[in-house]
Amino acid sequence: MSKMPEKPREEFLVSAAGPAVNVVIAALLWLYIAFAHPVGIEEMEFETITLNNFPIMLLAANLFIVAFNLIPAFPMDGGRLFRSALSIKMSRLKATQIAKDIGQVFAVIFIVAGLFINPFLIIIGFFVLLGAKGEHEMIKYQDILKNYTVEDVLKKDYAGLGAEDTLGKAAEELVHISDRGFVITSDGSYAGILTRNDLVKGLSTHGRDGQVKEVMSKDLESVDAELPLFEAYINLRKSRLEIVPVMKNEEFAGILDLENVNDFLLIQKAIQ
Repeated sequence: MSKMPEKPREEFLVSAAGPAVNVVIAALLWLYIAFAHPVGIEEMEFETITLNNFPIMLLAANLFIVAFNLIPAFPMDGGRLFRSALSIKMSRLKATQIAKDIGQVFAVIFIVAGLFINPFLIIIGFFVLLGAKGEHEMIKYQDILKNYTVEDVLKKDYAGLGAEDTLGKAAEELVHISDRGFVITSDGSYAGILTRNDLVKGLSTHGRDGQVKEVMSKDLESVDAELPLFEAYINLRKSRLEIVPVMKNEEFAGILDLENVNDFLLIQKAIQ
């Protein structure tokens, strides 16, 4: 899966799958201990792992994992189960806010407990603390951008250069523009994009007399103008691209700039 399902029932089932695996393992171990390898627990030593006590210790470990994963500390499985249950009665954003707040309380408990019990709890605490905050931010962005498409923030006024232009000219032009790159044309048609990183690398390799077409990004995956804006935003962040071409009806329509999307987010956030 590329992401967690958004429908409460689907998220519940996916989140429950992890703990359910440990429940199945524990049940199989119990059947094995009860019928195939009965042992007297009261007479058993547990200071070291042996062939005799291993099934019981593994059963206990699986039961502990189930209990730990069901703690409602978002974004752990228990927190996701809690969020999906809340989402049935309220918006996903509000459910995430509540799950995040409760998760952060547990995160603080983990961190404090880790100082006295097991340092690994400190790591889990910080994971819950940062993970819950990060996912809540993403849900907020999704709520803000849900009714917009790429076309709503499409940048049509952009800096352009020809494929035959020199890198020296591009360097001079870059100083006087606010964009983070250029749209490159050849014979009047879209040919690629020259980012600042492309330009810097090109200058160090080819010098000022090198041509733009030698270093420009020709194979950047374009996005459709009708694509939901949040989906495009997530793809930009994952790919670590700042500028991508936008196509409408299979023709170049403009560029999608990550900085523009971030500005749009800030404005919409302030309005809301």
